[in-house]
Amino acid sequence: MRPLCALLLSSAACRQGEEAKPTPALGLDSARARTAIVAAESLAAVLDEWNKAEVVKRLSEAGLVVSDRGEKIRQPFLSVPGELLAVSESDLQLFIYPSIASREADSRTLQPATAAPIDAAVSWRQPPHLIVSGKLLAILLTHNEHLAERVADVLTARHAGPTPPP
Repeated sequence: MRPLCALLLSSAACRQGEEAKPTPALGLDSARARTAIVAAESLAAVLDEWNKAEVVKRLSEAGLVVSDRGEKIRQPFLSVPGELLAVSESDLQLFIYPSIASREADSRTLQPATAAPIDAAVSWRQPPHLIVSGKLLAILLTHNEHLAERVADVLTARHAGPTPPP
């Protein structure tokens, strides 16, 4: 099932904006191909398989410069350890949870504007930008609002749902 999902997702990505065409190799007509692609995308969203490699891949594909700082980090107000990435010279603290419910339990205690617990203050080196998407919680530290918006768009796009046809 995974190879088929990967094939269908990569096919969808390569043909973005094109009408789905018959896929003779798989024996699928256009309507069946679209149905299979939607099913594969839904499966990926349900599985919500965030990991560091997926984050790096998506940010890099969006044209951002990403490097792994190779550091583990811990925030006392979050229940899981994190990893530190550099995104266009800004720090991205990446926390991946075992379930959406556990991520929601942590993110519910945070103020979106400060990425800090409601009853505490955190001294960030740069302005924090809280990003949540499925099992992922990320804190981007940057003065660059455009970068913050781009990173948030990339990391939340997979949970926004399919784009309606024109």
